[in-house]
Amino acid sequence: MGTEELKATVLEEAAVEAAALVDAATAAVAERMGKERQLLEELTALRIAEHRAEKSREVAARTAALRIELRNGILARKQEWLSSLFQEVQQKIQGDPEQYASFLEHAIEQVQGELPDSLDCRSRDRELVSDILERRGLGDRIRVNAVLPDTTPGLVAHYSEAELDLTLNEACARLRDTSALDVAHLLFGDDEQ
Repeated sequence: MGTEELKATVLEEAAVEAAALVDAATAAVAERMGKERQLLEELTALRIAEHRAEKSREVAARTAALRIELRNGILARKQEWLSSLFQEVQQKIQGDPEQYASFLEHAIEQVQGELPDSLDCRSRDRELVSDILERRGLGDRIRVNAVLPDTTPGLVAHYSEAELDLTLNEACARLRDTSALDVAHLLFGDDEQ
């Protein structure tokens, strides 16, 4: 075997060996790239799942906040409606002479059991209150003072050690207090959940 043949044989063996090394390296790189691709896919899937979970939590929190805000808005509106209802009742009684006279009759009826020393009223109600007292035979036993402001319809009964507020404002407040539980159940009950 000559040098040329030896050289060709060595080159051929080196080429085969180099091809085997390149094939092995290519296979190793392909395997490593496959593992890295799988790892990247898993990491990407995990990040996407975390992002979706975070967005779901944000949506749930925002939805809950909006529900609370809506419920509070509804409750505030119901409260406004209730307040306006009591104001309307008060205005209707005050604006209707017949109903207002009935209100004053009822107020005087409340003090008839234990007579007060005096009754305070508005100046425009003095004659009406005096007439009611006269009809009940109390005209000379209870003094009527026209001292309440025009914005305070009704009466205030004065006793030696106390006073009793029988104004329309106070009557509506008492009505509101005594009916608060029933009204709250009707308006604010948990039926809208």
